[in-house]
Amino acid sequence: MCTTTSIVQLLLTCALVAFVGATFVLAGRVRAHLEEHHPGNWKWLGEWKIRWPDGEVQDAALPEYLWSGQYKSLNDSLLNRLALRAKLTTAFSGAITLALVLQGILYPSSRLFGCFQV
Repeated sequence: MCTTTSIVQLLLTCALVAFVGATFVLAGRVRAHLEEHHPGNWKWLGEWKIRWPDGEVQDAALPEYLWSGQYKSLNDSLLNRLALRAKLTTAFSGAITLALVLQGILYPSSRLFGCFQV
């Protein structure tokens, strides 16, 4: 059944897919820019690892580097713009995810493809 909540849910889901895709694209552009224009910083980031209690090692430098604002010390206006956009798309993805969870709690009978049933 096509309801307002199913339309909102469909629109939020489409927006979430778009913002997550944009986040990955922008993170790739930030990575490429750092690798090309700031190879010393990129090498340093590659050495920055997180070791989990179970012994697994994970590269976590780029997200931490962006969210902490350390990239601003490079005085690179393009990197500043790319990083801001990446952080904004990540924040919007989180906000949309919370909206979808809230809608699922408030309207549990809503169906994502309720308007497309034959």
